[in-house]
Amino acid sequence: MKGDQCEFCEGEMKQRRVLARFRFNGQTIYVENVPAWVCNKCGEQYDTPPKSLP
Repeated sequence: MKGDQCEFCEGEMKQRRVLARFRFNGQTIYVENVPAWVCNKCGEQYDTPPKSLP
């Protein structure tokens, strides 16, 4: 995704580690240090897809 643009504002995407929030069984769960691509202009986040197994 490096060099890609944000689909919302066309800002530059940078790889960062973020605090991710998930809903599970009616509860909110937070996970720290999740790799993601983040727009440097609007802050939109895109998850990094897991690497496939060999």
